[in-house]
This record gives sequence, C-alpha cells and structure tokens, in this order.
Amino acid sequence: MANVAPAMSFCFGFGCLAFTAGVAAPLTILLAGIAILFLANTLSEFSRSIPSTGGFVTFVGKSFGPTSAVTTALVMGAGYIAAISSVVAISGGFASIVLKYYFGWNIPWGILTVVLTLLAVWNAARHMLLPLLGAASIVVPLYYLSKPGQASPFNWYPYVALAILVLSVIYARVLTRHDAALGDRVGSILADG
Repeated sequence: MANVAPAMSFCFGFGCLAFTAGVAAPLTILLAGIAILFLANTLSEFSRSIPSTGGFVTFVGKSFGPTSAVTTALVMGAGYIAAISSVVAISGGFASIVLKYYFGWNIPWGILTVVLTLLAVWNAARHMLLPLLGAASIVVPLYYLSKPGQASPFNWYPYVALAILVLSVIYARVLTRHDAALGDRVGSILADG
C-alpha cells in the first residue's frame, strides 16, 4: 500500500479533485477508496501464495523471471528517489507561495527547496547527493516540459527516460547472470531498503 501512497496522493491531489469534480468530490473519494480496497485484497491474496515483504517486485519476478524483477527493482529505486525528491521540491514551492501570500516575501521556491533539504539531512556525505540528483531529475523536466512543443535541448526528457529503462534492463540482465537467485530476493531487498 505504501507504493500507491493513497494518503499522499489525496493530500497533493485534493485541490485538483475538488476543482474538477466539484460537488461530486466525495463520491470520487469513495470510489477511489473502493479501488484501494480491491488493491489491498489483491496484494493479500498474492501474499498468501508467494510471501512478500512489500511491493510488487516479488510477484513480477515469479511471473516474468529474474531479469524483469531486477529491472523493476532498479526502475522503482530510481522512481523512489524522484518521488521523494519531488515531495521536497513541492514543499519548497508551497513554502514560497505561503510566504508570498501571507508576508509578501518573494523568495524563489528553488532556494526554499535547498534550505528545506539541508534542514532535513544533516549527514551531507550520506544524504546530500541523491536527494539533489533526484530533485534535479524531477524539477528540470517539469519546469521545461510544462508546455508542449519545447525546442531543443528541452525535448530530451522522454529519450532520457527510455535510456534509463533500457540501461536498467541491460544491467538487470548482467546482475541476474552473475546471481541467478537475485530475482527471488530483490523484492525483499527493495522493500526493506
């Protein structure tokens, strides 16, 4: 259920939901809750036959083989970095909006994001590089791809995403050649990490 993050999705998406659904927003939330219950039931049923510490990587590995499981784990790991970094970037954006609205201070959201990141991590050697890279991987594409038809060099993001996927498949293939049982263990490694 942590992979779906219904609470976080609800928190960040409720404004858009209320704007688009209007008075039907409670019904939309109810239907989404039913879908989450179906997902929870599916996970519990899968876990009865194939024990898993969390996530879908174990089920992917059992269904499609170890290369698919390791590829999924690599892409999910990169996705976790990007998702967590986007939350930090959003917090800088929210802080910028709040400071401007209530105090009239016009502080760029990027500066606030860096400040909030520095406050959140004290061990710079261990925690600084990956959050900054993750934030850059989310912020740069979203900033430059917010409008369709961007000119070069800002139209590169889909190709980079495809390259990451292809490299993950190749790297997963190499890893599973060296350790054939990695596909069976990678679900618990990713969920526990």
